[in-house]
Amino acid sequence: MRHLRFLRSLCVLVPSLLVACGHDDVRPHDADGGGNDDGGNVGDTQSRPALRPALGLDLTNVGSFAFVSQSAQRSAINIRKALDGGVDDGGTSGGDGGLYALTLTGETLSVTLVEETNPQARVPLLEPSIDEIHATPTWVLFRTAGYTVNRAASDGGVASIPCNTIAARRSDGALFCTEFVGRPTTHGIDFSLQSNAAGDVVYLEGGNPADGTSRVHRLSLGGADGPIAIGLTPPIAEPRWFISNSDGDLLHICVPSPLEPSTRALTIFPGDGSTPIQFGTTLAGLAVRGAIGDADENTFYVLVGGDNGVGFMGTIRVLTKQGAGFVETEVTPNLPMVTSFGMPLRLADGIYLFSPIDHALARVFVGGVLVADPVPVPITGVDSILRVNSTLGGVVFLANTPSGVQFIRHDGTTQENVPVPADITLTRVVFAPSGAIDFIGVRGSTLETIRGSVEPGSLTAEIATTGVLDPARIVTFTRID
Repeated sequence: MRHLRFLRSLCVLVPSLLVACGHDDVRPHDADGGGNDDGGNVGDTQSRPALRPALGLDLTNVGSFAFVSQSAQRSAINIRKALDGGVDDGGTSGGDGGLYALTLTGETLSVTLVEETNPQARVPLLEPSIDEIHATPTWVLFRTAGYTVNRAASDGGVASIPCNTIAARRSDGALFCTEFVGRPTTHGIDFSLQSNAAGDVVYLEGGNPADGTSRVHRLSLGGADGPIAIGLTPPIAEPRWFISNSDGDLLHICVPSPLEPSTRALTIFPGDGSTPIQFGTTLAGLAVRGAIGDADENTFYVLVGGDNGVGFMGTIRVLTKQGAGFVETEVTPNLPMVTSFGMPLRLADGIYLFSPIDHALARVFVGGVLVADPVPVPITGVDSILRVNSTLGGVVFLANTPSGVQFIRHDGTTQENVPVPADITLTRVVFAPSGAIDFIGVRGSTLETIRGSVEPGSLTAEIATTGVLDPARIVTFTRID
């Protein structure tokens, strides 16, 4: 979870997922022959990529995917934009870049998504440039930089089709193509993809590069022709974030008017496609849903205040699903200094609030029931907290401590510290819902690039040297479990 911009204060850290809310970065792929569909006639030397039938990988053995830019000249620009929450500006132009799978057994494997269909091609086949990677329990989605592929047309020729999002089905690695144009977000809150518990109802934000508007789309996955994107919300200029519960109901939060930048309009779009439910407006705040499998797995908890420079007011709006609708209640936890606890976290045993000021956790809901007298639990031995992410097993912090940078796991009761070796400078860190942590960095003593991981339940960072994942050229890096 990337809720608070100040938590990104570590200057050497690059955000693990380059999601943002600015303009769309959709650009044509120069060498894919997208506008020429003459079917490979004599003299046609253009490269004509087609989507491969499948990844050819056992996705159960893949921990992460990374896309590496092939242009070393853009390294400084790429890092600067990543730190600012943006994405790389260029496509691929040769070199050792491309898409890589990082396996759970320590391998780094090059991955190809397309294949050449024109035997007379004289222009080298270029793989899609991947800007973002998202994962659900059943799919892995790759947002491309405006790529085009070819496939057989009904008249016997070849048709060129946009492939702005490539979907890989986890069960067999089968690849599908869709025209859906994903839109990154600039506000630093990672709610760019949401799904139901099964992972087959997926919500993504997509935009119009012409006017800067955006809307949330529901993706229908698994059809014979691949994913189909259905526009769900009206196009608006300032969407903020959205979150899905276990059933696939979507809570959508947006800025209703540029004249009210600290106001948010709340709408629930039922997963069954029935009429949206309006819940008025609230001060800018953050939200979380109950844990999958718990009694409140379909409940939304919305903090009043706590985002966009607006302080948490101490009140939580609870939207509880009852039948086909939702019932709203407002509560104020009986918590000392409650307004300092401005960040909601979903842990396995309830809903917690985190205080970035006092470095403390407090459980405020269990199974949807308000805890009468929450007790703050301090995160001990930290100088500052740099990143926060909730997982199935608890919350994971990346923190500066007197002993150096450490990962800290906390389940609301017990704290466990995992040191990062002192001579390693972290450049990318990604957290998975499973509790796994993947990172990329540089070893100071040798200047070697390293990749590392801390698996769920482990208190040791496993580190290996890699010559492929140049930190300065990584466009996106995502743990998929």
